[in-house]
Formats: sequence, structure tokens, C-alpha cells
Amino acid sequence: MDNIGDSYNFCKISDYLTTSGSVTREQLASLKSQGYEALINLLPHDNKHALPEEPELVESQQIEYIRIPVDWNAPTEENYAAFVAAVQNTQHRTTHIHCAA
Repeated sequence: MDNIGDSYNFCKISDYLTTSGSVTREQLASLKSQGYEALINLLPHDNKHALPEEPELVESQQIEYIRIPVDWNAPTEENYAAFVAAVQNTQHRTTHIHCAA
């Protein structure tokens, strides 16, 4: 269960892009060994699935960490614009995107 492919609702979109719901500390800690270069986290800071140490776990592996905290009850145009920019900026790097769902 240390593989990001075992995360909740994992989906491979392309050779460069995967998505999932919530992830574990162990899955995050093994991202570099799985070839990931960037991670986009859409969870709000206060979400019950949020891992406070996630930025450090990811960045300690020299993986770009992008957090766009989205309130799924009221997503904003700014959330969408930030998401589009993050995906465009990481499009040629192996990237994982996750939220809780």
C-alpha cells in the first residue's frame, strides 16, 4: 500500500498525469521512487484527510508541491485558474493530483 497507485480512486490519465482521492504518508513518501516530479493537492487545510506534513514529505524528495485549497461546496474562479495554471506548468513532468474524493 506504499504505492500511489494504491491510493483511493487512483486513475492514470496519461503517462504524465495521475489522480486520486486521499493519500497516505507512505504513498507520499515513495513518490520520487515512482518517478513523480510534481504533486498538486486540492484539499483545504482543515479537511479531515489533509496531512499536515504533506508539503515536507513531498518537497524533501525534490518534488514540486502545489497546494490549491478548494472548498468543494463553493469552488471559485480563482481555484479553477490556479488549477489550470498548475496543470499547464507541470504538463511535461510526471504529476499526481489529489483531493479526498
